[in-house]
Amino acid sequence: MYYVMDAKSWWSFVYFIVLTILASYVIMNTCAVVIATHYSDAMKHEPGRKFPGTVSFREVWKAIKARVSKLISRVSDIWGSNHHHLAESSPLGRCWLPIRRKLEALVTGNVFNRFITIAILLNILTMAIEHHDQPEMMTNVLQISNYVFTGVFVVEMVLKLMALGSDYFKDWSNNFDCLIVIIS
Repeated sequence: MYYVMDAKSWWSFVYFIVLTILASYVIMNTCAVVIATHYSDAMKHEPGRKFPGTVSFREVWKAIKARVSKLISRVSDIWGSNHHHLAESSPLGRCWLPIRRKLEALVTGNVFNRFITIAILLNILTMAIEHHDQPEMMTNVLQISNYVFTGVFVVEMVLKLMALGSDYFKDWSNNFDCLIVIIS
């Protein structure tokens, strides 16, 4: 490209940029077709077979939800609850029921949701501030803020789990939040 630009004109770079973009597009599509064809052929020969090392995100998420739901039901059984309604004859149940109602009012309220929204926006801002060759002190402050925000989101998830129980997983935004917190 530089030799052609030196020999002709500096506008020659347009040709090379277009060539690079088109070649990349053609190569990417060729690879996608080859992969799709091989996968299609393999599925025709053995339709029910799973390939080693392949995992569906849906399967992983179902497994995580099942384990958390099982944990919630075990805790509920220990505290004398039957799914959503605590056994009022249980001492723990009599203590827990008003606490759970207050937690549910808290996590479904506007103030809590606004606080979490502001925390998300601040977290995005702190992630966007990071740049190349930033001072080491700034890096340390951003790392600490990341840990703080992760802690806030863990507390949010735990409070919602305590308040809503297994109903927590009925809302897809809670599922997404839970996945992000686990990844964090």
